Amino acid sequence: MQMMKKINLIMIVFFLFSRSYAEDLKAGQKYKIIKPVYLMGVYNSHNNKTLSKDTAKAYLHAEKYVEKSFVAFQTEVPVGTVMTIIGPASKAWYLFFQGDKYFIKLEPDLSQGLEIEVQLDRGIEGSLDGLNPEIFSRSEE
Repeated sequence: MQMMKKINLIMIVFFLFSRSYAEDLKAGQKYKIIKPVYLMGVYNSHNNKTLSKDTAKAYLHAEKYVEKSFVAFQTEVPVGTVMTIIGPASKAWYLFFQGDKYFIKLEPDLSQGLEIEVQLDRGIEGSLDGLNPEIFSRSEE
């Protein structure tokens, strides 16, 4: 029992004091996509499959995912697309292990009118201001 308490304490300290890559991402920063990624539009509800800002969101992913009934669209974002950080997106407080999230804008715009979020996990995260340098480079635009 005493050993479990120590392990739990170590895990809590690790999560509280581990470095977050997201400390370096700032609103207005621009990055060029140098390897294809995927934009996925997802409905907020299975009961309302209308594609609008109020009923769906778009997410940037490093890999293509299986199409499910809640997926509105999935588009490959071409190399050379410029991604601009708009600002932080909220995340659930109880999912403290989840990667930080940001609202972004893509040029050219592939969002189909939806807000786009990028989450710093599952291949998107890395050492380039929190982004994977195999997928993103700093943009001079």
